Amino acid sequence: SSRSTQQDTSELREGTTYSSGCMLDTDHVDTEHIPAPLVPPSLLALPAHPARVVVLFDMETTSLSRSSQIVQLAARVVGASFAGYLMPTEPISPGSTEVNGLAVKVCITI
Repeated sequence: SSRSTQQDTSELREGTTYSSGCMLDTDHVDTEHIPAPLVPPSLLALPAHPARVVVLFDMETTSLSRSSQIVQLAARVVGASFAGYLMPTEPISPGSTEVNGLAVKVCITI
């Protein structure tokens, strides 16, 4: 059927997402290593122009997995900056906390 073919195509592209025990195989989890780019990045020098504004963005996530969630979005331009935080619905991995310093504290008040 068309739905089955569409799901098979999605699973080939993204990995198995809806099946019993699909997250139990930790030998093949892609959250610990970011592979090197196939084509090395190159820097492009932009000539100075008074109307051109360069905005730098930074984004922090809960992990390196494909299903990670954004927990911080920051932007900086000459003379101004912005940082916004979002409460994730999944735990932040220890590796991510080590890199970005972000963690969720759970406080229970009785």
